[in-house]
Amino acid sequence: MRPVTVLSSSSTKSSNGTLDEPANLNNSEDTIMKLIKAVVRPEKLSDVLEALYQADVKGLTVSRVQGHGGEIESVETYRGTSVKMGLTDKVMLDIGVSDSFVDATVQAVINAAQTGEVGDGKIFILPVEAVHRIRTAEQDQAAVTPVVS
Repeated sequence: MRPVTVLSSSSTKSSNGTLDEPANLNNSEDTIMKLIKAVVRPEKLSDVLEALYQADVKGLTVSRVQGHGGEIESVETYRGTSVKMGLTDKVMLDIGVSDSFVDATVQAVINAAQTGEVGDGKIFILPVEAVHRIRTAEQDQAAVTPVVS
């Protein structure tokens, strides 16, 4: 079989036959946005939501999830049978923010969700290439939490 070269619409082939880096279709290289994924205890959700509101972070998605971290597995008896409970119920918040809101968002979650016990949760911060608000067609920073001036 001979090798096949696939070009995407954003890639170009140079004169020496190698692929150049894909073009930036977003055209907003100075736009910096983050997706903050916070996994917290379900009983701390209302405290976290209140803290985020106080920090002026209002756009988020909440999902009920199960996971396993540093918690000790528990054994429960159900109808006379011992069952090993390996996963614990958690809540995951997905929060899209402009770069200037990252520290305030993380501190609000930590301050509201922290109990000092194993199982308080984790916060993940991921880069976001682009955001589009469906209702208004706003893009990038205009489509997430407002930028602090």
